[in-house]
Amino acid sequence: MAIVECPRPSSSVISAATEAIGPANEFAREHGGKIDPNRELIALGAANTGAGLFSGFPIGSSLSKSAANDRAGAKTPASLVTAAAATALVALFLTPLFEPLPEATLGAIVVVAVAGMMKVGKMRQLWRLRRAEFWLASIALVGVLVMPTLPALGIAVIVSLGMLVWRASQARLTFLGRARGEMEPQDLRTAPEAAIPGLLIVRPDEMLFFANVAAVRDEIVQAVADADPHPAVVLLDLGLTPQVDVPAADALADLQQRLAAEGIELWLSDLRPEARDLLERAGALAAIGAERVHPRVLEGILAFALRMPGAGERLTALNDLLAFIRERKARPGESAEGVELLTALEERLSLELAAVGGSSAPTEAPTTTPATRS
Repeated sequence: MAIVECPRPSSSVISAATEAIGPANEFAREHGGKIDPNRELIALGAANTGAGLFSGFPIGSSLSKSAANDRAGAKTPASLVTAAAATALVALFLTPLFEPLPEATLGAIVVVAVAGMMKVGKMRQLWRLRRAEFWLASIALVGVLVMPTLPALGIAVIVSLGMLVWRASQARLTFLGRARGEMEPQDLRTAPEAAIPGLLIVRPDEMLFFANVAAVRDEIVQAVADADPHPAVVLLDLGLTPQVDVPAADALADLQQRLAAEGIELWLSDLRPEARDLLERAGALAAIGAERVHPRVLEGILAFALRMPGAGERLTALNDLLAFIRERKARPGESAEGVELLTALEERLSLELAAVGGSSAPTEAPTTTPATRS
Protein backbone atom coordinates (compact mmCIF):
# COMPACT_ATOMS: atom_id res chain seq x y z
CA MET A 1 0.00 0.00 0.00
CA ALA A 2 1.65 3.21 -1.19
CA ILE A 3 1.89 6.36 0.91
CA VAL A 4 1.84 9.72 -0.84
CA GLU A 5 4.15 12.63 -0.17
CA CYS A 6 4.67 16.12 -1.55
CA PRO A 7 7.59 16.11 -4.02
CA ARG A 8 9.38 19.20 -5.22
CA PRO A 9 7.37 21.14 -7.83
CA SER A 10 10.12 20.47 -10.39
CA SER A 11 9.56 16.70 -10.33
CA SER A 12 8.51 15.33 -13.68
CA VAL A 13 5.14 13.72 -14.24
CA ILE A 14 6.72 10.59 -15.76
CA SER A 15 9.01 9.90 -12.84
CA ALA A 16 6.22 10.60 -10.34
CA ALA A 17 3.95 8.10 -12.10
CA THR A 18 6.80 5.59 -12.24
CA GLU A 19 7.47 5.87 -8.55
CA ALA A 20 3.76 5.48 -7.85
CA ILE A 21 3.19 2.37 -9.96
CA GLY A 22 6.52 0.66 -9.30
CA PRO A 23 6.12 0.17 -5.51
CA ALA A 24 2.43 -0.62 -5.95
CA ASN A 25 3.27 -3.49 -8.32
CA GLU A 26 6.00 -4.76 -5.97
CA PHE A 27 3.71 -4.82 -2.94
CA ALA A 28 0.89 -6.35 -4.99
CA ARG A 29 3.16 -9.25 -6.00
CA GLU A 30 4.25 -9.81 -2.42
CA HIS A 31 0.73 -9.78 -0.97
CA GLY A 32 -1.27 -11.30 -3.84
CA GLY A 33 -2.96 -8.07 -4.88
CA LYS A 34 -3.76 -6.64 -8.30
CA ILE A 35 -2.88 -3.21 -9.63
CA ASP A 36 -4.63 -1.34 -12.44
CA PRO A 37 -2.13 1.26 -13.77
CA ASN A 38 -4.96 3.31 -15.27
CA ARG A 39 -6.70 3.58 -11.90
CA GLU A 40 -3.40 4.52 -10.26
CA LEU A 41 -2.87 7.34 -12.77
CA ILE A 42 -6.46 8.53 -12.31
CA ALA A 43 -5.95 8.63 -8.54
CA LEU A 44 -2.65 10.48 -8.94
CA GLY A 45 -4.27 12.97 -11.31
CA ALA A 46 -7.24 13.52 -9.01
CA ALA A 47 -4.94 14.11 -6.02
CA ASN A 48 -2.90 16.68 -7.95
CA THR A 49 -6.06 18.35 -9.25
CA GLY A 50 -7.30 18.75 -5.68
CA ALA A 51 -3.92 20.07 -4.57
CA GLY A 52 -3.97 22.62 -7.39
CA LEU A 53 -7.48 23.83 -6.55
CA PHE A 54 -6.56 24.40 -2.92
CA SER A 55 -3.01 25.76 -3.45
CA GLY A 56 -1.34 22.60 -2.24
CA PHE A 57 1.93 20.97 -3.23
CA PRO A 58 2.11 18.48 -6.11
CA ILE A 59 1.29 14.96 -4.95
CA GLY A 60 3.37 11.85 -5.63
CA SER A 61 4.19 8.56 -3.95
CA SER A 62 7.08 7.73 -1.63
CA LEU A 63 8.98 4.49 -2.04
CA SER A 64 10.69 4.77 1.33
CA LYS A 65 7.56 5.64 3.29
CA SER A 66 5.55 2.93 1.55
CA ALA A 67 8.28 0.39 2.39
CA ALA A 68 8.34 1.54 6.01
CA ASN A 69 4.56 1.26 6.18
CA ASP A 70 4.69 -2.27 4.77
CA ARG A 71 7.52 -3.37 7.09
CA ALA A 72 5.47 -2.04 10.03
CA GLY A 73 2.74 -4.55 9.18
CA ALA A 74 0.13 -2.34 7.48
CA LYS A 75 -2.62 -4.34 5.79
CA THR A 76 -5.47 -1.96 4.93
CA PRO A 77 -5.98 1.73 3.99
CA ALA A 78 -6.79 2.32 7.65
CA SER A 79 -3.02 2.49 8.21
CA LEU A 80 -2.91 5.67 6.09
CA VAL A 81 -5.59 7.31 8.20
CA THR A 82 -3.77 6.24 11.36
CA ALA A 83 -0.46 7.59 10.04
CA ALA A 84 -2.09 10.90 9.07
CA ALA A 85 -3.69 11.25 12.50
CA ALA A 86 -0.42 10.39 14.26
CA THR A 87 1.47 12.89 12.09
CA ALA A 88 -1.01 15.63 12.95
CA LEU A 89 -0.80 14.77 16.67
CA VAL A 90 3.01 14.89 16.63
CA ALA A 91 3.08 18.14 14.66
CA LEU A 92 0.66 19.84 17.06
CA PHE A 93 1.74 18.56 20.45
CA LEU A 94 4.88 16.38 20.37
CA THR A 95 7.30 18.32 18.18
CA PRO A 96 9.62 19.28 21.09
CA LEU A 97 10.14 15.60 21.89
CA PHE A 98 11.40 14.81 18.39
CA GLU A 99 13.29 18.02 17.70
CA PRO A 100 16.65 16.81 19.11
CA LEU A 101 16.36 13.47 17.28
CA PRO A 102 19.35 13.13 14.88
CA GLU A 103 18.50 12.90 11.19
CA ALA A 104 20.62 9.76 11.07
CA THR A 105 17.92 8.01 13.08
CA LEU A 106 15.32 8.78 10.45
CA GLY A 107 17.80 7.70 7.76
CA ALA A 108 18.35 4.39 9.54
CA ILE A 109 14.60 3.75 9.62
CA VAL A 110 14.35 4.41 5.89
CA VAL A 111 17.38 2.22 5.09
CA VAL A 112 16.01 -0.69 7.11
CA ALA A 113 12.61 -0.37 5.46
CA VAL A 114 13.93 -0.15 1.91
CA ALA A 115 16.70 -2.73 2.26
CA GLY A 116 14.18 -5.55 1.99
CA MET A 117 13.20 -4.35 -1.49
CA MET A 118 16.70 -4.81 -2.88
CA LYS A 119 16.63 -8.22 -4.60
CA VAL A 120 20.20 -9.39 -5.21
CA GLY A 121 18.90 -12.65 -6.64
CA LYS A 122 16.80 -10.72 -9.16
CA MET A 123 19.86 -8.78 -10.32
CA ARG A 124 21.75 -12.04 -10.77
CA GLN A 125 18.85 -13.41 -12.79
CA LEU A 126 18.88 -10.34 -15.05
CA TRP A 127 22.64 -10.72 -15.56
CA ARG A 128 22.20 -14.38 -16.49
CA LEU A 129 19.15 -13.97 -18.75
CA ARG A 130 19.50 -10.54 -20.38
CA ARG A 131 22.45 -8.23 -19.87
CA ALA A 132 20.70 -5.16 -21.31
CA GLU A 133 17.99 -5.31 -18.64
CA PHE A 134 20.66 -5.80 -15.97
CA TRP A 135 22.38 -2.56 -17.00
CA LEU A 136 19.06 -0.70 -17.04
CA ALA A 137 18.33 -1.94 -13.51
CA SER A 138 21.87 -0.95 -12.44
CA ILE A 139 21.37 2.57 -13.78
CA ALA A 140 18.14 2.90 -11.79
CA LEU A 141 19.82 1.47 -8.65
CA VAL A 142 22.84 3.76 -8.79
CA GLY A 143 20.61 6.70 -9.61
CA VAL A 144 18.44 6.37 -6.50
CA LEU A 145 21.56 5.95 -4.36
CA VAL A 146 23.30 9.14 -5.50
CA MET A 147 20.37 11.50 -6.19
CA PRO A 148 16.73 12.03 -5.18
CA THR A 149 14.36 9.25 -6.13
CA LEU A 150 12.19 11.06 -8.68
CA PRO A 151 15.03 12.49 -10.82
CA ALA A 152 16.78 9.11 -10.68
CA LEU A 153 13.66 7.32 -11.87
CA GLY A 154 13.24 9.95 -14.58
CA ILE A 155 16.73 9.14 -15.87
CA ALA A 156 15.98 5.41 -15.76
CA VAL A 157 12.73 5.93 -17.73
CA ILE A 158 14.51 8.02 -20.38
CA VAL A 159 17.27 5.41 -20.76
CA SER A 160 14.65 2.63 -21.02
CA LEU A 161 12.79 4.52 -23.73
CA GLY A 162 16.05 5.08 -25.59
CA MET A 163 16.81 1.35 -25.38
CA LEU A 164 13.30 0.56 -26.67
CA VAL A 165 13.72 2.86 -29.67
CA TRP A 166 17.17 1.40 -30.39
CA ARG A 167 15.86 -2.16 -30.30
CA ALA A 168 12.90 -1.28 -32.52
CA SER A 169 15.23 0.36 -35.05
CA GLN A 170 17.17 -2.86 -35.63
CA ALA A 171 16.29 -5.01 -38.64
CA ARG A 172 15.26 -8.40 -37.23
CA LEU A 173 13.85 -10.64 -39.93
CA THR A 174 12.58 -14.20 -39.99
CA PHE A 175 12.81 -16.12 -43.26
CA LEU A 176 10.08 -18.69 -43.80
CA GLY A 177 9.51 -21.75 -45.97
CA ARG A 178 7.18 -24.74 -46.28
CA ALA A 179 8.25 -28.25 -45.41
CA ARG A 180 7.08 -31.11 -47.60
CA GLY A 181 3.73 -32.46 -46.41
CA GLU A 182 3.03 -29.36 -44.31
CA MET A 183 0.97 -26.27 -45.03
CA GLU A 184 1.93 -23.73 -42.40
CA PRO A 185 5.11 -21.63 -42.92
CA GLN A 186 8.17 -22.72 -40.96
CA ASP A 187 11.21 -20.78 -39.76
CA LEU A 188 14.20 -21.64 -41.95
CA ARG A 189 16.51 -21.39 -38.94
CA THR A 190 14.94 -24.53 -37.48
CA ALA A 191 13.93 -26.17 -40.78
CA PRO A 192 16.34 -25.13 -43.54
CA GLU A 193 15.02 -27.90 -45.77
CA ALA A 194 11.69 -26.00 -45.94
CA ALA A 195 13.12 -23.33 -48.26
CA ILE A 196 11.08 -22.86 -51.43
CA PRO A 197 13.30 -22.38 -54.51
CA GLY A 198 12.47 -19.11 -56.20
CA LEU A 199 10.38 -17.76 -53.30
CA LEU A 200 11.87 -15.71 -50.46
CA ILE A 201 9.37 -15.29 -47.61
CA VAL A 202 10.33 -12.54 -45.15
CA ARG A 203 8.59 -11.66 -41.88
CA PRO A 204 9.84 -8.60 -39.97
CA ASP A 205 9.83 -9.36 -36.23
CA GLU A 206 8.89 -5.77 -35.40
CA MET A 207 6.28 -3.34 -36.64
CA LEU A 208 7.59 -1.37 -39.62
CA PHE A 209 7.90 2.34 -38.92
CA PHE A 210 10.23 5.22 -39.70
CA ALA A 211 13.00 4.09 -37.33
CA ASN A 212 13.51 0.59 -38.74
CA VAL A 213 12.01 0.40 -42.21
CA ALA A 214 15.19 1.52 -44.02
CA ALA A 215 17.22 -1.15 -42.21
CA VAL A 216 14.58 -3.79 -43.03
CA ARG A 217 14.60 -2.77 -46.70
CA ASP A 218 18.40 -2.97 -46.92
CA GLU A 219 18.43 -6.34 -45.14
CA ILE A 220 15.90 -7.77 -47.61
CA VAL A 221 17.93 -6.48 -50.56
CA GLN A 222 21.05 -8.10 -49.10
CA ALA A 223 19.19 -11.39 -48.49
CA VAL A 224 18.06 -11.40 -52.12
CA ALA A 225 21.65 -10.85 -53.28
CA ASP A 226 22.88 -13.72 -51.08
CA ALA A 227 20.09 -16.16 -52.03
CA ASP A 228 21.00 -19.18 -54.13
CA PRO A 229 19.08 -19.75 -56.33
CA HIS A 230 18.05 -16.18 -57.08
CA PRO A 231 14.40 -15.67 -56.03
CA ALA A 232 11.73 -14.72 -58.54
CA VAL A 233 9.37 -13.48 -55.82
CA VAL A 234 9.87 -11.84 -52.42
CA LEU A 235 6.81 -12.36 -50.19
CA LEU A 236 6.77 -9.82 -47.34
CA ASP A 237 4.60 -10.76 -44.35
CA LEU A 238 3.20 -7.59 -42.72
CA GLY A 239 1.15 -9.36 -40.05
CA LEU A 240 3.01 -7.53 -37.25
CA THR A 241 2.44 -4.10 -38.83
CA PRO A 242 -1.13 -2.94 -38.08
CA GLN A 243 -0.46 0.43 -39.70
CA VAL A 244 2.35 2.11 -41.61
CA ASP A 245 3.63 5.68 -41.65
CA VAL A 246 4.72 7.68 -44.69
CA PRO A 247 8.45 6.74 -44.44
CA ALA A 248 7.46 3.05 -44.32
CA ALA A 249 5.26 3.46 -47.40
CA ASP A 250 8.08 5.21 -49.26
CA ALA A 251 10.55 2.48 -48.26
CA LEU A 252 8.20 -0.28 -49.50
CA ALA A 253 7.80 1.54 -52.83
CA ASP A 254 11.59 1.88 -53.05
CA LEU A 255 12.01 -1.83 -52.24
CA GLN A 256 9.58 -2.71 -55.06
CA GLN A 257 11.57 -0.59 -57.50
CA ARG A 258 14.90 -2.13 -56.47
CA LEU A 259 13.55 -5.66 -56.81
CA ALA A 260 11.80 -4.89 -60.12
CA ALA A 261 15.10 -3.62 -61.52
CA GLU A 262 16.46 -7.15 -60.98
CA GLY A 263 13.37 -8.86 -62.40
CA ILE A 264 11.98 -9.82 -58.97
CA GLU A 265 8.37 -9.34 -57.90
CA LEU A 266 7.39 -8.02 -54.47
CA TRP A 267 4.32 -9.65 -52.93
CA LEU A 268 2.64 -8.71 -49.64
CA SER A 269 0.60 -10.77 -47.19
CA ASP A 270 -1.43 -10.07 -44.04
CA LEU A 271 -1.86 -6.44 -45.04
CA ARG A 272 -4.09 -4.78 -42.42
CA PRO A 273 -6.87 -2.36 -43.51
CA GLU A 274 -5.20 0.76 -42.11
CA ALA A 275 -1.88 -0.13 -43.70
CA ARG A 276 -3.57 -0.91 -47.02
CA ASP A 277 -5.40 2.43 -46.98
CA LEU A 278 -2.21 4.44 -46.53
CA LEU A 279 -0.30 2.41 -49.13
CA GLU A 280 -3.12 3.01 -51.60
CA ARG A 281 -3.13 6.77 -50.97
CA ALA A 282 0.66 6.89 -51.19
CA GLY A 283 0.63 5.06 -54.54
CA ALA A 284 2.83 2.23 -53.22
CA LEU A 285 0.09 -0.39 -53.58
CA ALA A 286 -0.51 0.53 -57.22
CA ALA A 287 3.22 0.14 -57.92
CA ILE A 288 3.30 -3.28 -56.21
CA GLY A 289 0.01 -4.44 -57.74
CA ALA A 290 -3.18 -5.26 -55.86
CA GLU A 291 -3.15 -8.78 -57.35
CA ARG A 292 0.13 -9.42 -55.51
CA VAL A 293 -1.42 -8.85 -52.07
CA HIS A 294 -2.51 -12.07 -50.35
CA PRO A 295 -4.59 -12.53 -47.18
CA ARG A 296 -2.02 -14.81 -45.57
CA VAL A 297 1.39 -16.29 -46.24
CA LEU A 298 -0.33 -19.58 -47.00
CA GLU A 299 -2.22 -18.06 -49.94
CA GLY A 300 1.01 -16.48 -51.17
CA ILE A 301 2.74 -19.86 -51.16
CA LEU A 302 -0.23 -21.38 -52.99
CA ALA A 303 -0.20 -18.61 -55.62
CA PHE A 304 3.52 -19.16 -56.18
CA ALA A 305 3.04 -22.92 -56.46
CA LEU A 306 0.39 -22.39 -59.14
CA ARG A 307 2.86 -20.52 -61.34
CA MET A 308 5.96 -22.65 -60.75
CA PRO A 309 7.91 -23.38 -63.97
CA GLY A 310 8.38 -27.00 -64.91
CA ALA A 311 5.45 -29.39 -65.15
CA GLY A 312 7.04 -32.05 -62.95
CA GLU A 313 7.85 -29.73 -60.06
CA ARG A 314 4.49 -28.02 -60.41
CA LEU A 315 2.50 -31.25 -60.29
CA THR A 316 4.52 -32.52 -57.32
CA ALA A 317 3.89 -29.34 -55.36
CA LEU A 318 0.18 -29.23 -56.20
CA ASN A 319 -0.41 -32.88 -55.34
CA ASP A 320 1.53 -32.39 -52.12
CA LEU A 321 -0.65 -29.45 -51.14
CA LEU A 322 -3.85 -31.22 -52.13
CA ALA A 323 -3.00 -34.31 -50.09
CA PHE A 324 -2.33 -32.20 -47.03
CA ILE A 325 -5.60 -30.27 -47.43
CA ARG A 326 -7.62 -33.47 -47.66
CA GLU A 327 -5.85 -34.93 -44.63
CA ARG A 328 -6.47 -31.74 -42.68
CA LYS A 329 -10.18 -31.76 -43.54
CA ALA A 330 -10.48 -35.30 -42.23
CA ARG A 331 -9.10 -34.43 -38.80
CA PRO A 332 -11.72 -34.64 -36.05
CA GLY A 333 -12.70 -31.41 -34.39
CA GLU A 334 -12.00 -29.15 -37.38
CA SER A 335 -14.24 -26.07 -37.24
CA ALA A 336 -16.88 -25.36 -39.86
CA GLU A 337 -14.99 -22.25 -40.94
CA GLY A 338 -11.79 -24.23 -41.29
CA VAL A 339 -13.50 -26.93 -43.37
CA GLU A 340 -15.03 -24.27 -45.60
CA LEU A 341 -11.64 -22.65 -46.23
CA LEU A 342 -9.95 -25.99 -46.88
CA THR A 343 -12.73 -26.99 -49.28
CA ALA A 344 -12.24 -23.80 -51.28
CA LEU A 345 -8.50 -24.45 -51.47
CA GLU A 346 -9.12 -28.06 -52.50
CA GLU A 347 -11.42 -27.00 -55.33
CA ARG A 348 -8.92 -24.45 -56.56
CA LEU A 349 -6.07 -26.94 -56.54
CA SER A 350 -8.17 -29.62 -58.24
CA LEU A 351 -9.03 -27.23 -61.08
CA GLU A 352 -5.38 -26.29 -61.48
CA LEU A 353 -4.31 -29.94 -61.57
CA ALA A 354 -6.97 -30.71 -64.14
CA ALA A 355 -5.76 -27.78 -66.25
CA VAL A 356 -2.17 -29.04 -66.33
CA GLY A 357 -3.15 -32.68 -66.83
CA GLY A 358 -2.16 -33.93 -63.40
CA SER A 359 -4.08 -36.35 -61.23
CA SER A 360 -6.46 -34.51 -58.95
CA ALA A 361 -7.93 -37.51 -57.21
CA PRO A 362 -5.45 -39.30 -54.98
CA THR A 363 -6.91 -41.59 -52.39
CA GLU A 364 -9.07 -39.11 -50.57
CA ALA A 365 -9.71 -39.32 -46.87
CA PRO A 366 -13.31 -38.97 -45.74
CA THR A 367 -14.21 -35.32 -45.42
CA THR A 368 -16.59 -33.60 -43.10
CA THR A 369 -18.54 -30.69 -44.54
CA PRO A 370 -20.14 -27.93 -42.49
CA ALA A 371 -23.60 -29.29 -43.35
CA THR A 372 -22.87 -32.70 -41.81
CA ARG A 373 -21.01 -31.61 -38.72
CA SER A 374 -22.70 -32.29 -35.43
